[in-house]
Amino acid sequence: MHTSSESAHTGDLKASIYAITELLRHFNDMNEGKGITRDDLKNSHIRLDNL
Repeated sequence: MHTSSESAHTGDLKASIYAITELLRHFNDMNEGKGITRDDLKNSHIRLDNL
């Protein structure tokens, strides 16, 4: 079994961790600080045919 450092460049791993951290912070700040809800996730995907 390989460690994550053997699978990818350290800078890539740090960037991924940073991105996930910021995404979770954004989710926590949604809805006036109450956090993300189930309704926020429903039908919220981008329609590629409307771009």
